[in-house]
Amino acid sequence: MTQEEDHSKHPSVIAFAARAAAAVAAADPAAVAAVIADFPEAEEIGMRSDPASFNPHSKPPPKDPAKRAQYLREQIEKWRLDVDRDIETYNHLRDKGLAALCDYDINVSSGGNPVGALRTALDLKHAHISYGLTMSHNLRLELASTLQALGQPPQLALF
Repeated sequence: MTQEEDHSKHPSVIAFAARAAAAVAAADPAAVAAVIADFPEAEEIGMRSDPASFNPHSKPPPKDPAKRAQYLREQIEKWRLDVDRDIETYNHLRDKGLAALCDYDINVSSGGNPVGALRTALDLKHAHISYGLTMSHNLRLELASTLQALGQPPQLALF
């Protein structure tokens, strides 16, 4: 097969997709509904219970207060975008159920158990959301402290 050929037509790819489709077709709709019911609406997910134990920095932030404030604002925006993206995926999983999963999730990640794959995907996104909210919280607290050191109202960090 050359690189120009469509690999999606290869017999092994077709068999992989067929195996996933058969597993989804055999899944108990009540079990799928029960998994989805185990997870709250995205708006109900909160930050972690121990936010102070999470360091939001992968590298030390700038020492200069003005540069630090700018860095913190950028990090807050980055985490906001990450959380928004995770919420979108989480809601898609809750709304679409098994239809939101890819063949790899069904066949490989969960060993052919689509209901288990859905639970794992929802667990993962739930964890990403709560982690992102925690990081955002910690960064906003740090920004408030930095703004106060600059003589600016710390309330600006909350928006």
